[in-house]
Parts: sequence; C-alpha cells; structure tokens
Amino acid sequence: MKGMVLSIEAPYFACFRRPTTTSIILSFPVPPPSTIFGMLLNALGVESKRSTALYFSGLRLLQRRLKINISPKSPPGRPVVELAKMLKLIERGVERRLGSFPSSPIFKEFLVKPSYEVFLASEDEGLLKRV
Repeated sequence: MKGMVLSIEAPYFACFRRPTTTSIILSFPVPPPSTIFGMLLNALGVESKRSTALYFSGLRLLQRRLKINISPKSPPGRPVVELAKMLKLIERGVERRLGSFPSSPIFKEFLVKPSYEVFLASEDEGLLKRV
C-alpha cells in the first residue's frame, strides 16, 4: 500500500457546515471526507456541472480505493461568529409600520486561516499518481 500527504490551507476563512443545524450555521473543525473527495475530483478535472454521472462514478471509485485521514496542522482556534440579519420580503398578513422590516438573525461560524494535512493511502498506485 502506498500513501501520500497533501497540505490544504484556506488563506482567509472557511466553514464546513454541519448539516444538522438549522437556525445557526455551525462548522466542523475539520473538513468532512465528502469535501476532501470533492476537492480531489476537482483536482482530477472531473466537473459535476457537465456530467453528474461521471462525477458520481468518480466519487464511488475514490471512496472504494482511497483511505483518507485529515489532521489539523495546528490546534484549531475558536471559530469566529458572524451575525447576519435576513430581511423577510414576503408579507404574511401582518401590517407593517413605516420603516419597519421584519428580519431573522442567523449566526454563522467561520474558521480563520485553517490548515490541514490530508493523508491518502491506496493499493492503486496509478490512482495516487493521478491525484
């Protein structure tokens, strides 16, 4: 079995959204494997917009043949939280006062300048060389 190490860095910020959150957008401390597989497919030149069948067959191939591990290069810092107020433009039978607009606050977590090492291993040396 052969392996390789990739270094991934975000120059500003990143958010790896937890799909189970609704009114607050929380971030995983490391990118989930699906994000890494998407990055690898992009590096291999597979575009999801042109051919979804090709994209998903490539994804299945990577998932079967690659073993993956992700490690932060440094201890993850505390995420930065942003507050966004979403303006509601649809009236729902509520009379509006002049100058008053209903809004919903949404909190978003961001990781500042995250960096990771991605460890890949596979029996297929040709696949590792293409990556």
